[in-house]
Formats: sequence, structure tokens, C-alpha cells
Amino acid sequence: MRIISCVYFCVVLLPDPLIITIFQGMKKILTVILAIALCTACFAADIEEVIAAAYQNSSKVTQYERSRQDSLLNNSVSDSTWSYSVEVPKSTIYDDEGTHYPSAVISSSINNSKNDLQLSTGLTVSRSELLSREGSDYHSLSGQIKVSKTFDFTDWSSNDYSREIRNITVEQTYQSSVLNFRKSVLSDVYSIIDAKLSIEKAERSLNDSKDSYNTKITTGQLVEGSTTQISEKMKIDSSISSLNSQKTVLENKLKAFEKNYGIAYTDVDSATRPVLEFEADSENSMTVYLAKLNYLYAQQALYEKTGKGNSITLSANADPTLNFRTDSGYDSASLSLGTGIDYVGGNLKVGIGVTESYSSKGWGTPVVKVSGSYTGGNKNTKEVNDLETAVMTKQLAYDTALYNYETSANGILDNIQTALVAYDQLEIQKDYHNKILEYTKTLYENGFVTEKEYDSAKFDVRIDQVQELLLNLKAMQLETEIQLLSL
Repeated sequence: MRIISCVYFCVVLLPDPLIITIFQGMKKILTVILAIALCTACFAADIEEVIAAAYQNSSKVTQYERSRQDSLLNNSVSDSTWSYSVEVPKSTIYDDEGTHYPSAVISSSINNSKNDLQLSTGLTVSRSELLSREGSDYHSLSGQIKVSKTFDFTDWSSNDYSREIRNITVEQTYQSSVLNFRKSVLSDVYSIIDAKLSIEKAERSLNDSKDSYNTKITTGQLVEGSTTQISEKMKIDSSISSLNSQKTVLENKLKAFEKNYGIAYTDVDSATRPVLEFEADSENSMTVYLAKLNYLYAQQALYEKTGKGNSITLSANADPTLNFRTDSGYDSASLSLGTGIDYVGGNLKVGIGVTESYSSKGWGTPVVKVSGSYTGGNKNTKEVNDLETAVMTKQLAYDTALYNYETSANGILDNIQTALVAYDQLEIQKDYHNKILEYTKTLYENGFVTEKEYDSAKFDVRIDQVQELLLNLKAMQLETEIQLLSL
């Protein structure tokens, strides 16, 4: 069993909490183990082991995970916010009447967009000291609190759409990045194995050409200095130059692999053939769903702006104010208390408020104030026009997303069929070469064929194995494309 397989199976057998602890506290150690195992020339690896090691060592993946965490954190903060402020709006004033001290304003607000709940509070403190009446101080303390809640009678409000769009976008970006990373590793491994296979075939062909050339020279079929001899020698030299170029290209691929994934390439000798099954369904596409949400969000924003939405906002407020004055031998205080509630629905706004004062004479007469407004008229403002344009743009984007999905789905179905045909053809070729090898082996053991002919038959069988590995890698890339299409 391979070194990496041993590491993998040992980890799988551990309890879940221990696995988490190991991967959090010993991630670097595991990474080194994986890298050493993969860099050991005498061991080959399964493609999944190479992908896992690349995933552990790549700074790109670390960046994907960090970006996802930051985005989710920002989304949760935007769903619920809390803030406060302390402000001194005016400076101290000295005039003929006395000293006017600055007032202090303290305010705070809480906003939770998940349920459209808003809470705001405020407190203002002021003081004045007048020279006209010695020892006279005027104090004022006023507060304000307001709570509002929006009730939506459609399926979703604009806040709901906005929040869902943010969350899906974060998850889609992360999953797409990880899957593309996997596809990139598969593609690079495929390219390296294919390059090695081409070099091996070229070396074998070159050796055959050299043997043939030497035999012809020895038997006199080629005369030194003849045009035929010069032509065949030139072909061999050209093949050597081409082979050296192929080896240089392979070296560059190996260096690029190590640079991109943080691990040296090791020979991959196995890759499980994936089950290529796919049924086109745009409803399962995250991209299509996101385009639909953007379209619905644009519609909802237009409805809310033009008063066609089915939502109302109820808000309640309280405004208590306390005034207190002290003079030489004279004290007085008064309290004013105001409360109210507002209703906002579409173009209509209705409010009612009650204010009552208390002083040394007792409670005064309550003052009731009823207010209302209705906004109508021409709605073809620039803002509404921009919202209408946004609706048409998002609808077009949604239709385009559907079209692109169907086009990509058809392409994947065609690629699946091509892959299945390639597998069938390879099975026919493998069966043929295995039978030829078995027949050639019998002939070789009985002295009817040369060792070179026997080696050639074994070479064809081994090439079929490499071709099957390449087909599996190609199919795994296609499997990743199917997963990407669902995003």
C-alpha cells in the first residue's frame, strides 16, 4: 500500500473531533508528510492523493477559504447592525444674558434587516446659566425612542432578495473556485502523463530507427556517403532534436506544476473511472437561480418605489422632555410626554400622536395630532425609469443564463457520449493487444519470434493501460464540468 494511502486510512479511522483537532493543529505536519510521500520517486500515487496534497499546499485554496469566511462575516454584519454616537453640536456661548453651555446629544440605533426591524434612541442634555437672574440655571433633558417594523405580504421583500443574493454569490464563488482548482490539477496531470507517453513512444521509434539504420550499414544495404544514407541519418538526427524538445517541454510542465501547487509532481498510476451521468435541469443551476433572484429583486425594488408593493410599515415613538429651572429661592420643573404611531403603505401615510405636559399646576390638556398624506401624480421620474431599465436588464440576463445553461448542457451530453465511445474503442483495442501478447508469448517461448517482437507486444499492452488512465483523467474533468454547471 502506498505511503499516502496509509496516512489517509489512519486519519479516516480516527473519531471526528480528533480529526478536527489534528487538521487544525497539525495541518503543516500533514502537509509535509503528503509532500514527502508524493516527492518520493519510488512511489506512485492515485490522482485523488495528488489533488489532496495540492489542495493542502496551494495558497490559492487558502485565499478561497479566507475570502469566503470574510464575505459570510460581512453578510451577517449587514443583516444586523448596532451603532451609537455622542455629539456636541454647538459651542459654549457667552453673551449679555449669560453663559449658554453646549448641549450633548447621545443616540443609538439597532437595525435587523432579516425581519425589517429598526430601533433608534436619542437623548439630548442642555444647560444655560443667565446673568440677568443671579444663580439661575435652566436644564433640559429630552429623549426619543422609535421602533418600526415592516410587514410584507408578498413571498419575499427586497431585503430578502438582497440577502439571499449575497449568500448565494459567496457560496457560488467559493465552490466554483475549488472545482476549477480540481479541474486544473486534473488537466495538468493529464498533460504531463500525455507528454511522458509521447516521449516514450518517440524514444522507442528512435531506437527502432537506429537499429534499422545500423543493420543496413552492417549488411551493406546503405553505402556511406550515398544520398539514401545521408537522408536516413538526417531523419534520425531530426528525431533526436524533436525528442530533446519534447523533454524540455516536459521539464517546464513539471516546474510549472510544482510552482502552481506547492508540491513536486510524482507519477500517477491510477484514477478511478467516474460514472458519467447527467440530466439537464436548469432548476438545479445556482447561476440560473441567482439570475432569477436578481430579476425578482429588481421587480420588487420597482414595486416598492412606485407604491405597488404589498408591504406596510408600522412605527411607534415616544418623546419625553424634562425642563428644570433653579433660581434664588425658586425651583420649577415641567415634563412633556409625546407618543405616536405611523402607518406607511405604498403611497399612503397616516399618523396619530398625543402630547401631554405636566408642571407644578398638574397635567395639562392632551393634544392629539392626526396626520396623513397620499402621493400620486406622474411616476415617470428618472429614478423610476432607472428601476424599470434594471428590470428589463435583469430579465434579459435571466433569459441569457437559461440559454447558456441549455447550450452547456447539450455540450456536456455530447462530451459524455464521446467519452463512452472512446471507452468502448479502448476495450476493443485492449482485448486485441492482450490476445496478441498471449499469442506472441507462446511463440517466443517456442523460439518462433524474437525478444524484440515479444517486448513490442508487451509495450502495446502497457500503452493501453496508460491510455485508460488518460481517459479516466479526461472523464474526471468532465465530471467536474458537470458539477460546475450546477453552480
